[in-house]
Amino acid sequence: MPGQEAGAPAGRTGHLRDLLGAAVGLLGTHVELFGLELQEEKERLRELLLLGILAGAGLTLGLLLACAFLVMLFWDSYRLQVLGALILACLGLSAWAFTALRRRLTAHPNPFAASAAELEKDRQRLKHKS
Repeated sequence: MPGQEAGAPAGRTGHLRDLLGAAVGLLGTHVELFGLELQEEKERLRELLLLGILAGAGLTLGLLLACAFLVMLFWDSYRLQVLGALILACLGLSAWAFTALRRRLTAHPNPFAASAAELEKDRQRLKHKS
């Protein structure tokens, strides 16, 4: 039986080496997946920011011109009432936009959900192998 004793440490070392190799491979896959998700999230945020700036600038200019037009149209008769109504309308629109923006930002799922799911699968697999 001396041959078995001598072979046992080598077998364990080989098994440990295989396990370590698999762990490094998994880690590499997860780092790559994380990098891809990070890039996607960066592009999504850049696009949202650009669209938000363009929409905000266009809306602001349009509202200013519409308000000026309406105040000039009713200058002789109801200028203060029209100005008050326009102020309320602009504040209401702003409140709606902020609420919609907050809802949209909180509704977006975890940007790294795929990485977290893969890590959980690997953790479960390693738990069952042990």
